[in-house]
Amino acid sequence: MAPKQLPAVLLAACATLLALAAPLLAGDPDMLQDVCVADYKSLGGPLRLNGFPCKRPENVTADDFFSAALALPGNTGAPAAAISAFNSQLPGTQSLALAMFAASPPVPTDVLARALQIDGGLVEAIKSKFPPK
Repeated sequence: MAPKQLPAVLLAACATLLALAAPLLAGDPDMLQDVCVADYKSLGGPLRLNGFPCKRPENVTADDFFSAALALPGNTGAPAAAISAFNSQLPGTQSLALAMFAASPPVPTDVLARALQIDGGLVEAIKSKFPPK
């Protein structure tokens, strides 16, 4: 190796080592908590995770992760409404089948065959079932 190339090789080697070491230095040396159970009674407490007060891990119990409130049925006596309509009654909507198989200008058969991963003959058979726009 020529002596004039040595500084460039050393510089490249150092840059490579620094680039490889960067992810190692980016890690957080302090292990974060796995679980933060909110503790609203001690809002000024010393233990916080992302700004939220947490219970100390030794004070966390199984009851902190269970609520019987979800097991109780809610009030379903309130009236509800549902609207039922066909696509022909809603001109602003467009079904996916019409957009693919009856589009104007038509989507090429080979594109649909690749997108749907089916045979081109099957795509043509499906296209024949849709009226042209």
